[in-house]
Amino acid sequence: MKNRWPILFLILLGLTACKPAEVIPYEQLLSGLTNLNAIARLDVPATEMICSYDRTGANEDYNHFQGKTEDGQCILADLKGPGVVTRFWFTGINPDKKIRFYFDGEKMPSFEFSWNDLRRGIPPFNIEPLSMDEQNCWYSFVPVPFKKQLLITTDDAGYQYGRAPKMYYQINWNPLASGLTVESLNPEDDFTPLQVAARVWDIESFGALPEPDTPFSISAGETVSLWSRQGAASVEAFTIQSGMHDPEVLRNVLLHIYWDENEEPSVSVPLGDFFGSVWRRWRAQSSMFGSVGNTFFSRFPMPFQKSARFMVENRSARSVDLKFGIREAAVIDGGYFHSGWVHSGADRTGEPHAVLNVNGKGRYAGCILSQVSFDKSFWALESDESMYVDGRKTWQGTGLEDYFNSGWYYGNVFARPMQGLPVKAPFRTVQYRLHLTEPVLFDKRFEVQFERGPNNASHAAYESISFYYLDRPQAAFSHLENRSRPMDPVRQHTLMTDLWNYERFGDLQGEIEYIERYTNDFKPPFADVLKQRALACRYELGAASVEALADAPELKTLYTQPDAALVQLYCNMTSELYLDGEKILVADKSAQPVSKLLTLKKGRHVLAVASVWQQYPRWTQVAVRNADGYLTGTSTHWKHAINPAGNWASLEYDDSQWAPLKNYSGRVKGPPEEPYIWVNPDPFVNTLSQASGLRPSEPWSNRQGYVVYRHVFEVE
Repeated sequence: MKNRWPILFLILLGLTACKPAEVIPYEQLLSGLTNLNAIARLDVPATEMICSYDRTGANEDYNHFQGKTEDGQCILADLKGPGVVTRFWFTGINPDKKIRFYFDGEKMPSFEFSWNDLRRGIPPFNIEPLSMDEQNCWYSFVPVPFKKQLLITTDDAGYQYGRAPKMYYQINWNPLASGLTVESLNPEDDFTPLQVAARVWDIESFGALPEPDTPFSISAGETVSLWSRQGAASVEAFTIQSGMHDPEVLRNVLLHIYWDENEEPSVSVPLGDFFGSVWRRWRAQSSMFGSVGNTFFSRFPMPFQKSARFMVENRSARSVDLKFGIREAAVIDGGYFHSGWVHSGADRTGEPHAVLNVNGKGRYAGCILSQVSFDKSFWALESDESMYVDGRKTWQGTGLEDYFNSGWYYGNVFARPMQGLPVKAPFRTVQYRLHLTEPVLFDKRFEVQFERGPNNASHAAYESISFYYLDRPQAAFSHLENRSRPMDPVRQHTLMTDLWNYERFGDLQGEIEYIERYTNDFKPPFADVLKQRALACRYELGAASVEALADAPELKTLYTQPDAALVQLYCNMTSELYLDGEKILVADKSAQPVSKLLTLKKGRHVLAVASVWQQYPRWTQVAVRNADGYLTGTSTHWKHAINPAGNWASLEYDDSQWAPLKNYSGRVKGPPEEPYIWVNPDPFVNTLSQASGLRPSEPWSNRQGYVVYRHVFEVE
C-alpha cells in the first residue's frame, strides 16, 4: 500500500499538467481599456517594452532593430506567447513602407499595412481614439493577442545608424499569467466590442462624478480636514470645486491624503498640479484627472484597509473657498494610492530629473511632467525616460514626447484618456501619460527619470507629479519646498499661442482669465485689442450682450450681420488667398495674420491660396468663421500642387489629380514654429486656433515657384 502513494501523486501531477489553459476572450481583454480599477492592481503580469533606443547611449534613437528575417525584413519584435501587445507607437519618414504581423509561425502576415494605409483605415487599427495618427506619429492601444508567437517586421528602407531614412518605434506587450491563454487576433474577427470601448474613450466619459456639495472656507496658513473614514473601503472618485484660477494659489494650496493612520501623507501635492492645472487652470479631461468648469476631479481608485483622511493645507496668502465631493465603493483588489511633486531647476544641468524614487512593492501608474527650457529651443524634449525595477533598467525610451505618445516636438495641445499635452508654447510643455494597460510593477525598488536633454546638457527646469501604488502606505516621494513657477524668458512673447491653446480646449473662460493676467503683468500697448478679444469670449459664452459690442465694430458686424464671415490668412511664406476666384488677402509677414470681413452666401465655395517657396520652417494657414462659429480652414484634407496650370482659383477647376496632404511631411508643428514666436494679437476667437498649418508634402526641389492649397466647402 505504501508504494501506491507516489504513483497516485504522479498521476495527479500528470492530470494537472494536462489541464488545458483557460482561454481569455477578446471582450475580457478589452475590459482593461475601460476598467479604471485595474490601474491599482499589483497581481498582474508586468509590461515589457521593445523599442529603437540608441544602444550606445547617444541620441540616435532610431533604426535599431531586433535582427532581420531570411528575406531581409527588419524585425521590430519576436514575441513568445501567450501574450498581448497593448501599445504600438512609431514615427519616421517612410509612409509607404509596410509593417507586418505574423502570428504563430504563419508564412503570410495576417496584417500588413503602411502608415499611409493606416490613414485610409485598416481594421481594427482604424478605430479612433484607440488608434490615432496624430502628433506626428501613429499609436495604437488596440489589444493584439497572440497564442504562440507574434513576429512584427518592416521593410528595410536602407536603415543605418545615425542616418536617414529613420524609423522610431516602441512596442509594449504583456505576457499572460500561467494557466491562461488567448486566441491570436484574426482579421476576420468581429471588432464591434472594440468600437464600444472606443466610444467610452472618445467622449472621455468613465463614469459620473460625485457632486461637490460640502463647502469649506480655508484661511491663509490653515489646514482643514475635507473627509475622513474609518474601516475598509475604496475611494472611487472625488471632486473639488473652486473659482480660484490664480496660478500662485493653485500652486500653494496643498492636498494631503493619509491611509491607515499613517503619520505621513501618501499623497502630498500642489492642488492644481495634481489635477493637471500646472501653472494655470486646465479645463480638460484625462481618464483619471482633469477639470470640468470650476470643478477638479480625480478617478484614481484608492482602496484602504483601516482609515482615510483627506486634508487641504493653505500656504497661500489669502483665504480659499471650495466645495468637496466624494464617492465611496467597496474595497477593491489593489495597492494604496500615492502621489508626489518634485522640482529640479535649470541649475541642475548634468543630471536627470527624478520623477519617482521609491522603495517597496508596487506599481507605477504614470505622471504629469512639465519643462521650461532656458536654451530657447525645444531641444530639452530630446530627453529619454529610463525606468529601473529592483535595481535593473527595464525601460529605456527614445525621447520625451515619444513617451507621451507623440513625436517631433509635438503639434498643438491635445487631451486623450491616457496621454495629453495641456501646455505647449515656446519653449515650455506640460504633458501626461497613464499606464492603465501597460502595468509597470516592482517588488523592492523603483525609479523613473528623464534626461535633462541629450547627455543631461540642457538648461531646463522640470516639475513632475508621480502617480503610483504600493502594497502598504508610506510617505509620498514629494519635495514641496520650492514651488515657485520657473521664470519663463519668452512668456511675454507667446501670447497668441497661449490664447489659441485655450480655444483648442474650448476654454474661453480660461482665455479671459489669461488675458486679464497678461494685461496686469505686462501692461501691453495693445491692451485695447485684448479687451475686445475678452469681450468676444464673453459674448460667445453668453455673458455679454449685443449692446456690449457697440465699441467693437468688427465684432458687431461678425456677430450680428446676416451672411457676415471672417476670413484669416497667416503664413511665413508670401501668400495670396482667393475666394471663388477673387483675390481677397495678401500676407507676407510671419508675425501678422491678416483678416477680412465679407459676405458669404449659402452654397458651394472654393478657397485657394498660393504661397511662394520658403525655406523650412514654412507654413500657410487659413480660417473662416461666421456668427455661428468656425466654418472651415486649412487641414490635411486640403489638396495641393506645385506650380499648377490653369485657373485653379475658380470653383469649376478640376483638382482631381492634386494630392491630399495626408502624410507626415505636410504637417506643421504649430504654427508658429521656432525660431518664429511672436504673433500680433487680434480680437477674433475660435478662428486660427481651429485650423492647421500646412506645408507642401510633394517634392519642391527646384526652390522656385509656388504651392497652391485648395479646398471646396459648403455653407448651409
